[in-house]
Amino acid sequence: MKLKNFFFTSIAIAIVTALSSCGANQTAVSTASIDRSKPPLPDAAPQVSFPEFLDTTLSNGLRVFLIESNQKPTLTMRMVIRGGSSFDGDKSGLADAVSTLLGKGSQKRTALQFAKEGDYIGASFGAGSSDDAVFVNISGLSRHQDKLFDIFTDALFNPTFPEDELEKFKRQAVSGVQTRRRTPGALASILSTQVAFGKHPYANFDDEASISSISQKDVQTYYARFFNASNASLAVVGDFKASEMLPLLEKQFGSWKAGEPAPEVANEFPIPDGISVHLVDLPGAVQSSVSVVMPASARRNPELAEFSLVSSILGGGFSGRLFQNLREKHGWTYGAYTNGNYYRQGGFFSATAEVRNVVTDSAITEILSEIKRIRTEPVPQNELVLQQEYLSGNYLLSLENPERTLVRAQDITVFGISKDYYKTYVKKVSSLTSERVLELAQKYLSAKNVYITVVGDAKEIKSKLEKFGKVTVYNTDFEPLSDLLPPALSSEALLENHFKALGGVASLKKMNSREMKGKVTIEFPGRSLDGTLEMKEKSPNKSYTKLITPVISQEIYVNGKRAVDVSPRGSNELSGKELTERLESSIFNVLFRLKENGVSLKVLGMKPTGEGMNYHTELIYPSGKVDQLVFDGNSFMLIEQITKQSTPQGTEVEAKLQYSDYRPVQVSKNKKDGTILLPYKLVRTVPQGQFTLVITSTVESYTINPTLKDDIFEKK
Repeated sequence: MKLKNFFFTSIAIAIVTALSSCGANQTAVSTASIDRSKPPLPDAAPQVSFPEFLDTTLSNGLRVFLIESNQKPTLTMRMVIRGGSSFDGDKSGLADAVSTLLGKGSQKRTALQFAKEGDYIGASFGAGSSDDAVFVNISGLSRHQDKLFDIFTDALFNPTFPEDELEKFKRQAVSGVQTRRRTPGALASILSTQVAFGKHPYANFDDEASISSISQKDVQTYYARFFNASNASLAVVGDFKASEMLPLLEKQFGSWKAGEPAPEVANEFPIPDGISVHLVDLPGAVQSSVSVVMPASARRNPELAEFSLVSSILGGGFSGRLFQNLREKHGWTYGAYTNGNYYRQGGFFSATAEVRNVVTDSAITEILSEIKRIRTEPVPQNELVLQQEYLSGNYLLSLENPERTLVRAQDITVFGISKDYYKTYVKKVSSLTSERVLELAQKYLSAKNVYITVVGDAKEIKSKLEKFGKVTVYNTDFEPLSDLLPPALSSEALLENHFKALGGVASLKKMNSREMKGKVTIEFPGRSLDGTLEMKEKSPNKSYTKLITPVISQEIYVNGKRAVDVSPRGSNELSGKELTERLESSIFNVLFRLKENGVSLKVLGMKPTGEGMNYHTELIYPSGKVDQLVFDGNSFMLIEQITKQSTPQGTEVEAKLQYSDYRPVQVSKNKKDGTILLPYKLVRTVPQGQFTLVITSTVESYTINPTLKDDIFEKK
């Protein structure tokens, strides 16, 4: 039997503390005014510019970036082909196979010959894949330019994808998968990607089955589809003159056939609603790899340059807040960081750390707290300047690497970013104010709608994680695990035992209304409220609930067609989905009236407890709403009900209602009508952000089949 649930609204008071620093910047001081007890302020960032490059196309449409650099007598070429692993389909690992086999066999060279000829001139050849592209590159001394072109074009245009090399790749890839199952960092990376991208191809990952299924024909088909001049870009950096290099490139690459560019993958990304926890069980692990993950924008977003400062303040190495909190203050980890994973179509942002099992939940709490702080408090000026100098300095150093410039230039075609993104990076970062940082943090960060991902020993940490939200446990192949055993009874048999335990079908048939009166205690951090609770219910789906405390009062009217909530804030008549679900939750004695109300009970399985087994079930309503019901396997009494409940902030939480202290209650004055067991203690727990609201109801009296007029359920 399911009892009526009532909705409790709590009022939380948030205190935002704004930190500020004062002082004046001095452009010139005399030596007499220098305070040597304080470190000097940093100078302004030097004026720099992203290296100039030529952006043009060959006669066949191949886009070319030329970057002249005479710092070293070297030449580097990089070809990027759009597509990547997001187009693997059900052959995860295919793009990686294609890139790995480039340079492992052509119409005139074997893998060994490629390696020997490259080594002879000191060249470095490589290829790889990402979610959005396959890339091929070669680098060597500029005096070997002709040989570099020969090796590079042969590998790119004439691959044969030898069977023996493919088999070697597959063996190595399978070995990598097996190693991954024992590597917390690798598991954590895939888990975060899985929850962030859902069904989008970005979430795909390889396993033994997908790798083993890759054939030579698959590789050839992929190559034929994506490797064409219309779907690629070439970047060349080194000791040359653009005017001389361009005709050479036309000769080497101009005959490459045009084709169709890679299409956009239209799958939508999931959006977190509240907090959910995802745990990969790694038995025996003494540490947990934790991440707080949230959706992020695509790589082309121009605000990512500015947001990099927000990320750095939060988790940019030793000076980041996460590092200072989790390592310096608490000593829980060697390091805590933030990471932005931005792709062509979307991305995700994460805050990560590896911590001891005993502090897994505490570390997550602190990460969420730091995210909340940067969204609510202005960053002090000294901290802002420190991070601006840090980011600008790193960027300036990176400009000394011509190969890095080459990759950045090609980001224009791979990710669709603006051509001036890198040229204006330092200016954007250096000009940010505390107000703008706060604005960006509020726009792109959340501490309420996130995924919490953890890799660790489930038996050690799962129970600690449940306070954040529902925990889904996976094995190291990312398959959801169920700790339920196959049920010993069908839903019909379970209900038959349940009705018998309550008092029998005959007695239940005679119950058409019920009245309950009792006391209630509402507990939340630092305070508790005592009050009274009154509930009146009548078949088929009418109910009235009245809760009174010295601070909070609430009435809920459900007349079978309408539902009205009354609180100190006023009267609210429900409509739409809220009304439908409220009417469904008010069905009187629903387990005894499943068919006539279109409701069904599904037995999921059995879970061992210290005293036996419990039956876990789902109560499914016509609207699609699902409640989880737990029955004691020995007594067959309903002991727990889990309901998804909306919060005032618009998110959903799982509220638990526990039933205990069952006592017999007379169905009527006529003792021949028998008795029914009803619970005299009900404990309801409702997550409220960083704390849990606990409502304990102690029943003082039940009256079965009282005379209840219909106007009782109408809001006057």
